[in-house]
This record gives sequence, C-alpha cells and structure tokens, in this order.
Amino acid sequence: MVTRRTFLKISGLLGVGIAFAPGDLMANSAKSIPFPKKGPAMVIDLRRCMGCEACVIACKTLQETPHGVFNTKILEAEILGKGGMERCVFLPTLCHHCTDAPCMKACPENAIYRDGLGLVLTDWSKCSGEGSCVEACPIGARYLDPNHGMRSGKCNFCIERLRVGESPACVETCPSRARIFGYLDRPQGEFRYYLEERRLYTMSVNGPNRGRVFYAGYEQGPFSLSRL
Repeated sequence: MVTRRTFLKISGLLGVGIAFAPGDLMANSAKSIPFPKKGPAMVIDLRRCMGCEACVIACKTLQETPHGVFNTKILEAEILGKGGMERCVFLPTLCHHCTDAPCMKACPENAIYRDGLGLVLTDWSKCSGEGSCVEACPIGARYLDPNHGMRSGKCNFCIERLRVGESPACVETCPSRARIFGYLDRPQGEFRYYLEERRLYTMSVNGPNRGRVFYAGYEQGPFSLSRL
C-alpha cells in the first residue's frame, strides 16, 4: 500500500491530477486529441474503492509480474470527512492505453503498437529492452521484466481474457464493484449508466490524458481534480 506521504511525493514528481471529462465521452472535445470512441474502457468509482488490493493480487497472480512490480497499484491519501474526522481514500492506477501514447513514440524498435481494439500493446519479438518507453510513461505504468529478457511490460487490460469474452481480472475480482468495464461503442448496464449519467474524470499528467481509464467521485478531494 502506498502511504499518503509517498502518494504526495509521487504526485509532485509526476504532476498527477484528475481532469474533468465532458459528460458524453463519445463526443470529440475541443482539444486536439480526442477521447476514444470505441473499444474497451474502464470506469473506477473512487467512492467504492476500499483499498483492499484484491485487484492488485488478482492481476499479480494472472500476469506473473516480477517481484515488487505490479500492473495495477492503489495510491492512498487522507481527507477530512464529516465532523472533522480523517478518512482514507484510494486511487487505483494502471496503464491508460493513451490515445496519444508517449511510450509508443519513444520506442526505437517500433515494438509498441495499437491493436484492433485500440489497446496499446508491446510486441516482445521486437522489444530490445532499451527502456525508452519506461522513461516516457508519465504515470510509471511500464517496467522492464527480468523474467522475460528485460522486455517492457505493463497492464494489457487482460487481453487474453477479452478475446474470450471475459472482463479484466481486476474488474471481476473487485468486491466493492469499484471497477466497471465495458465497450465505448456498445455500452451496456452499469457501464452505460456511468458514461451517460455520471461526472467522469481522467488522469491528467502534463496535460489531460485521453485514455481508456476514467474515474468517478470526489469532485473535490485529494487528487487535484480540475476541469478540462
């Protein structure tokens, strides 16, 4: 678990914030980089997240990441609740599969590509382990995997599960249903409700990130929320 002090340090180093996303995520914003309009996406409701790390364990078990390395992490901060009592809130983070992916631009081997679903993936047959993509990722989602020849690893939305019609392991494991998964071009159920009815945010690191991970809740809170 990342402590409040560590979270604030990470926030300072990375410039991490949350930026408001217009209600209709399928519509183009005035910005030069649009939000994705189709393919998989994830909504994380910060009001539901308990910080239990069931998602972290499920991901670690399935993806077999190296010792001390996690594809999804839970950052922690403290806020003042009712009556002046302090309470913890949690911010799950993972690769956002950015529309304008810095890691893709940084790779000298062209090993990073976008698949038919719009996910940012890595072709390990081309990856040299040079590491430019790791440095380029603004949220620290990439790493070099010593178990696989120092090739670059990260969250891939459990692509092997998506191909057989299942959701990412972190989504299915979350006991508080804080992670809601669906497809932007054919939203259904609770995922559709969040897209249509809730105020959603996207992580902002050196400018708003047009990715596939959105946040709900805590319009005023510890995670530097700001409108686009």
